[in-house]
Amino acid sequence: MSPLVPRQARALAAAAAEAAVHEVLPDPSRDTLHAVSLAAAAAAAAAAVHFNATARLSDRTLPRAQARSTPRPAHHSATADHSVTAPAGQDCHDAAAPSSPPLRSRKPKVTLTLGDKIAMIRMYDSGVHTWRSLQAAFPKEVSLSAVRRTCEPRERARLLKRGRDGEPLDAARTRRSKFEQIDAALKTWFDGIESMGGADLPMTMAVLETRALEIAADLGVEGFLGSPGFIQRWAARHQLKSVKLWGQAGSAAAAVRQGEQRMSQIRAELATYDPEHIYNLDETGLQYRCLPSRTYTAAGRRRRARGSKAMKSKDRVTLVLACNSTGSHKLPVAIIGSAAVP
Repeated sequence: MSPLVPRQARALAAAAAEAAVHEVLPDPSRDTLHAVSLAAAAAAAAAAVHFNATARLSDRTLPRAQARSTPRPAHHSATADHSVTAPAGQDCHDAAAPSSPPLRSRKPKVTLTLGDKIAMIRMYDSGVHTWRSLQAAFPKEVSLSAVRRTCEPRERARLLKRGRDGEPLDAARTRRSKFEQIDAALKTWFDGIESMGGADLPMTMAVLETRALEIAADLGVEGFLGSPGFIQRWAARHQLKSVKLWGQAGSAAAAVRQGEQRMSQIRAELATYDPEHIYNLDETGLQYRCLPSRTYTAAGRRRRARGSKAMKSKDRVTLVLACNSTGSHKLPVAIIGSAAVP
C-alpha cells in the first residue's frame, strides 16, 4: 500500500532538492532535475511511512478505553485527503491507515483449593445442578472443563481421600512422592512426636533425615538417599514450615508443670486445716519517692509543662501483705527496708 504524503510536504521536499542542485550545479540538465524530483518524492514517502508507523505504535500502547475516548490526531485527517505522486509509470491510491486490533484483557487466574473442589463435588452430588448451572452457581469463576474435570469419578475419589486423610482444605495442590511409604511413615512418626509433647524437642532437618533413613531401612526400600531435598519437599507436601526459635518461653512449660504438682501437694496438706487459719502472704515493691509522669494542665500551657528528676526516682521499699483464705482477717501492712532506719 502506498504511503500517504501531504502535498505541502512533497512540494517542500522537491523545492529544497531543486535549490540544492542549483546551488551545486550552475546549469543542471532536465534529466538531473527529474532524478532529483524522484529522490525527493521517495524521501518524503519514507518519512511518511516512518511517521505513520510511529503513530500506530503509540495508539496500540494506549488503554482500550482511552483509545476510544481520545480523538484521532490531525495528521490522519490531513493525510487522508492527499496522495503521493509516484514516479512515471506508477499509480498512487489513497487509503486510510489500518486500525490496530482491540487489546484483549487477560483472564485472571483462579486457584481452587482442596476445600473449593470438595464443595464443588458436594454441589454436584445434590442432584440439582447441571454442568452449566454448577458453573454459574459456584462462588468462584471457573471454566466448564474445570467443573467436569473435578467431578470426574477418579478425580472425585482422589480429592475426597485427601480430605479424609486430614490434608488442609486451603492447600491448592499436592505432589505425590516417589517414596510414598517412607513419606507416610515419616509423617505418622512426626505426628506421634508432636502429640507426646514434641514441642520441647527441636525437629531439625538432620533428625528428619536420620529418621527417614531408618524407615527406609526397616521397609527395605532401595535407592533412597534421604537428601535434604526430600525433607524439604516432604515438609511442603504436609504444610510444615521451618521456623527459627527465639526467647525462653519453651522452658516455662516445664516450670508450669512443676508448679501444678507442687500446688496439688500443698492443697492436700492444707485440707486438714480450718480455712480461717490458712493465710496467704505476698510481697510488692513501692517506689515511695517516684512522682507520676502525667498531669492535667490548661490547654494554653500544654507545651510548657515540664517534669522533674523525681519521676524517675528509684528509692524503693518492700511491702508485705497477708490475709487469711476467707478474707475475715487482714494483717497490717509491714515494710521491709534496705537499712536499719529506712
